[in-house]
Amino acid sequence: MNDINKKTMALAARSVFAEMYNNKKDIYIVVAEYIVRLLASFDVTFTIDDIKDKLEIEYGFSIPQAVIKTAIKVILKKKLYGTDIIKNGITYSIIKYPNKFDDAIDEKNSYLKNNLLYPLFDYIYERIKKQLSENEKNKIETELCLYLLDKSIEGDYSNLISGYLVSKEQDEEFKKSLSFVREGVILETGLKYTGEPSISQYKDCKLDIFLDTEILFSASGLNGIVFKNLFDSFYEQVDAVNKETQRKFKNKYIYLYYTGDVEEEICNYFKRAEKSIELNQIDPFPKEAMRNILNKCKTSDAVVSMKVDFFKYINKKHINLYSEKYNKENEKQYNYAYKENIDEIKKDFELSDADAYKHLCIVSFINKLRKDFSIKNIDLSRYIYVTGKNIRLSVAKKYVEKDGCVAITSLDWLTNIFWYRLNKGVLNEKRPLSFDAVTKAKILFASERDESITRRYNDFIKDRNDLMEDEISAYVYELKQGCVRVDEINSENIDVIQDTYFANESFEDFEKRKKQEALERRKEQKELEELREYREKVETDKLIRCQRKKIVKKSCIFIAFFCGLIVAYQSNVWNTSLMQFLVVVFALFSAFPLFRKAKKWLRNL
Repeated sequence: MNDINKKTMALAARSVFAEMYNNKKDIYIVVAEYIVRLLASFDVTFTIDDIKDKLEIEYGFSIPQAVIKTAIKVILKKKLYGTDIIKNGITYSIIKYPNKFDDAIDEKNSYLKNNLLYPLFDYIYERIKKQLSENEKNKIETELCLYLLDKSIEGDYSNLISGYLVSKEQDEEFKKSLSFVREGVILETGLKYTGEPSISQYKDCKLDIFLDTEILFSASGLNGIVFKNLFDSFYEQVDAVNKETQRKFKNKYIYLYYTGDVEEEICNYFKRAEKSIELNQIDPFPKEAMRNILNKCKTSDAVVSMKVDFFKYINKKHINLYSEKYNKENEKQYNYAYKENIDEIKKDFELSDADAYKHLCIVSFINKLRKDFSIKNIDLSRYIYVTGKNIRLSVAKKYVEKDGCVAITSLDWLTNIFWYRLNKGVLNEKRPLSFDAVTKAKILFASERDESITRRYNDFIKDRNDLMEDEISAYVYELKQGCVRVDEINSENIDVIQDTYFANESFEDFEKRKKQEALERRKEQKELEELREYREKVETDKLIRCQRKKIVKKSCIFIAFFCGLIVAYQSNVWNTSLMQFLVVVFALFSAFPLFRKAKKWLRNL
């Protein structure tokens, strides 16, 4: 069911799978329950292949035939749920159909839709401000399921899905429900690649794990806290497996290495940091490890010292340099790095000749050590390569048999495999960080953002001789505003970070936006200027009116006074004491403003 045609049913099936496993601690009984649930859909007879195909169709489970055979033996032995099966060669006959089916998967499916999928639709609507069509909803549902099932996906909505999961970081109930889905995926993966969850197969064998450059950077903390924690989680599982095998079988199972090519790549990385400091030429968009090196080192000597400390730390972790190198000429039968494959990889993944060659050489290196890729069980594969480069993982899948053991894998995948082998559960143990869908969402969100910005920048610097320095600086500044580190992302700032996604726009779109912003600013300034002029005119008119009122008022007082004097003079009351007193008071009252102005004038001299 690679197209996830059952969508959330695939998630529900894995969640219930994990819950039953945590309750019963017997993987075959859990698989048997799923088989019993499917028996009613068969005729009287069926084969192992029929069951395998039906599990794939209904739930997306990819369960090996050997596991299905063992689960059917459990049904035969225990007669689960009133089901009787008669074995006849490789064909099985059903005597009595199960009379009761467990509705847990349907209930879980409804729960996931109501508490995960539908809220996701609402979240995306709020972000894009657009009603979603049924086709868009189906696409979002498919991308969400692929995301949680650890399928490789770079969909149209992956950034928004990541943002939604990060926004739920503080919701413990939500995270717990996702943990069961994640463990169900891990149980399925473990069954497919290792079989029964125990360390019994580790007896009398060993596994050499080769760590790629960025994994070693994560180990030392140069890739930030989140990646350091992911590596530490992986290292804890490695240590736990080795302690168990030494206790039970007196032998260490896992050995960690890095190749000479990785050593050379790391040394060149530090040399580039030295050169950047010496020439004062800093890449505007450095990788996280380079950013941390340059932040901590102010001189080239400090970079050299950091490199020495880096390899000391790696050796302290018992990660050793692997002495043997792959010789393409001497091992032609295991080589994949020839012209036809290089051309194909270049076309499929848009790579240079050199990069395509490097990826194929690693696949060839593991193939040469194993002698072939026919081994299906990772426990017996003896060699595996761990990387954080998605392209490298995709190249490896292209040249490994469908049912064969992976040659190159991711750190979290291998962490989960060891967790499964140690037979731990979701509820009873401290979970590895690789279980956490929110952490995965942060990494994917930051990775997509940085890749998009770097791609924009690389496109921008091509043939840009016609631009002024300030134009270049302005665009680079805008792009930098969109960069984000995994360690900085959380539920409180994810919406703000998403709002700065304009920083991924092309220079042409950037120019259009800046021109539009300039027009809007000029329009706003013009409106503000007009408003200021209007307010000044209103204030001036108001002041003039007030002054006029004062003049009229004073004029009326004086006119009234002189009119009174004339009347008094003509009525023979001029010489009375009262009249003389009133004249003096009025004269002083009228002269007071003149005295005040004169005093102010003298003070200013």
